[in-house]
Amino acid sequence: MKIRNGFVSNSSSTSFCLMGVMHKDKDEPELIKGSNLCVEYACNECDDSIYIGLPPESMKEDETLRQFKQRIFDKLNKNFPDEFKIEDLSWITDGGYNG
Repeated sequence: MKIRNGFVSNSSSTSFCLMGVMHKDKDEPELIKGSNLCVEYACNECDDSIYIGLPPESMKEDETLRQFKQRIFDKLNKNFPDEFKIEDLSWITDGGYNG
């Protein structure tokens, strides 16, 4: 599988994929500084949610999916104690027109 990194200059759409959770407060990025977690904003203009997690290319070569999820959960739990369960983590993909 090939994963494209970087910006596509002739594209009018944006998309992302990450293992993580949805959070309802767009002000939360301040709480995850230093955690190495990614923050992606929902493409829906009416949605005040953000997605917090790690993209698939962050998975280590010798890491299982369970270990990857546990690593993300541990980072989330440091910044949002008792707010999420490991079962809340899932693959999140979103995209839309940007123009």
